[in-house]
Amino acid sequence: MKIKIGFGVTEDLAVIRAVRDAIGPEARLMIDANHGYNINEAISLGRKAADYGIDWFEEPVIPEQLGAYRAVREGQPIPVAGGETWHGRFGFAEPLATRAIDIAQPDLCGVGGFTEMRRVADLAALHGVRLVPHVWGTGVQIAASLQWLAAQLPDPPRRDAIAPILEFDRTPNPFRQAIFTTPIEHWNGMVQIPNAPGLGISINRDALKEFRLKEPA
Repeated sequence: MKIKIGFGVTEDLAVIRAVRDAIGPEARLMIDANHGYNINEAISLGRKAADYGIDWFEEPVIPEQLGAYRAVREGQPIPVAGGETWHGRFGFAEPLATRAIDIAQPDLCGVGGFTEMRRVADLAALHGVRLVPHVWGTGVQIAASLQWLAAQLPDPPRRDAIAPILEFDRTPNPFRQAIFTTPIEHWNGMVQIPNAPGLGISINRDALKEFRLKEPA
């Protein structure tokens, strides 16, 4: 589970504590500040939230402040994640080379498509940085990200490989799945990869008409 924070250290800690109590000690929990903190706030939050077993601290500060990312990474114990707004391999080159992040999160639809995503993944592997794709948008993006994840080699290569993680947004969005003839869903946290041609999906054209903007009079 990943939750939104960035509303202030005190409030965020109360929310993190409540969520951890609700989901129990075994469930994995991530936090995403959407660059809502400055350096000192992020470090303070990270040090206090670490007791709740947080997998990663996403976008603690403004994405352009790579020095701030490095300061937060060095100043608190939770792995730092980021990259959904960095575009192309050129956008990831400096963050990866300078170890500004522990986990890279390129967005398939924002980084430059399948080929550029592959290049970013190679860069991340070169620098020993874990990659977990950012996914937020329509069901088409979910399907595309699933196919990309299915084609990746284990990193690091070992017998019990690290399982890939698909970001699967659960906020209300009627358009997201309505455009499919068969929506992509999860069962007990696992998502089946479609095996039909292309991205493995079929678009519901009637739903597209329903949700399209009306033509101006």
